[in-house]
Amino acid sequence: MAKITHVFFDIDNTLINHSGAEKEGVRKISKKYFPKVSIFKFQKIWERYSQIYWKLYENKELTFSQQRIRRLIDVWHSLGLSINEDQANKIFQEYLSFYEQSCDLFPEALSTLKEIKSRGIEIGAVSNENKKQQVQKLKQVGIYKYIDK
Repeated sequence: MAKITHVFFDIDNTLINHSGAEKEGVRKISKKYFPKVSIFKFQKIWERYSQIYWKLYENKELTFSQQRIRRLIDVWHSLGLSINEDQANKIFQEYLSFYEQSCDLFPEALSTLKEIKSRGIEIGAVSNENKKQQVQKLKQVGIYKYIDK
């Protein structure tokens, strides 16, 4: 029987509760900029443009940065306001800060990583997100040290 030497984990929604952090980041942006718009409406608009622009990024039609900026511009436009690229970038950085502050591990993630490491198995992380952002999240939640580089 072959011995397991490596285990790979997807980062978002496997180790880290990406969906919960995203929801909280969107809630805070909505509350700050659109306090009179229902959070449900704002989230639906955000999700729609997130999906549209993520597909364009995946298809290499936009850069990672461009998909962020265009998303924000269209969200604001959908709510009757216009912002320029600099404003959109600034607001996205606020969202990202709220998102990162809300990132948490799933309950069993840390103990699972510790157990795997204790058995001498190397751990890798995979993601379709921006590497710099993912490394930052892994460090923030305290599990980067368990990932073999």
